[in-house]
Amino acid sequence: MLFKTKYIELFFILLSMFFSNQMFAEETTTHEEKLREILSPLGNNIVGKSLPAIVIKDPFRYVSGKPGKYTYQMILTDDEDTVTKFEIRREMDSKIGEERKWSLEIDDDFIEEWQADSKGNIHLTAQTDVDSGYRVEFTPHLLLPAGARQGQHWRSKSSLNVYETSDPDTIAYEGELVSTKAYEGRFEVTTPVGKFDAILISDDYEINIGVVNIKDRRYTFYAPNIGKVAEIDGFHVSAFLFFHKRKNEVKILMNLPRLTDE
Repeated sequence: MLFKTKYIELFFILLSMFFSNQMFAEETTTHEEKLREILSPLGNNIVGKSLPAIVIKDPFRYVSGKPGKYTYQMILTDDEDTVTKFEIRREMDSKIGEERKWSLEIDDDFIEEWQADSKGNIHLTAQTDVDSGYRVEFTPHLLLPAGARQGQHWRSKSSLNVYETSDPDTIAYEGELVSTKAYEGRFEVTTPVGKFDAILISDDYEINIGVVNIKDRRYTFYAPNIGKVAEIDGFHVSAFLFFHKRKNEVKILMNLPRLTDE
């Protein structure tokens, strides 16, 4: 009788393990299928097979890219039109042993300031909208940590100080940004300049400054030593203040960078 009871207990344990594994497999499959549906605006044959997970030990190697001018094809998904845009990555002055710093200039009208600390963490420190004449500083910085593992989420909450570029010492507006990033996985990504083993980072963010409320999500593929190779970015503005209102955008790298002085 005791043997029969133990046998029944073992049977239910194995049955429970089986269904647990089945549920986990279904959830995993569902997550990738959902991701691929979200990424479908990139077009056919851009996102290839999924790759084995790795730990992002040095995010600087993925996010920064080499200095130079990067050209992207932009697909505006609302009207299915395409335009060509560019980003220029420039190194900023820094002494040996200090944090690595660089800026990203986007189409001559938007500038992002980045740095990597001694532990390898990546920080977005400030943004400038050249056309509207405002600069935003993040305190604390928006963070992409070293050592991130696939499936990991991390949350950043930053106070925003907004300055007019013509009066950089006086705060014009104050606000808040909450960002939840996730390391979604690794995929083969094929662009007109080649095939890359790229990590996929999602960013679910909300910005509140004055009457402005922005709530959206961005998906970005980063390739080692190249930087951004593809991106889907939705950007919805509920009230105009100083942000450019944009349509949903899809971005694909069209050529490798050339020297910025060309």
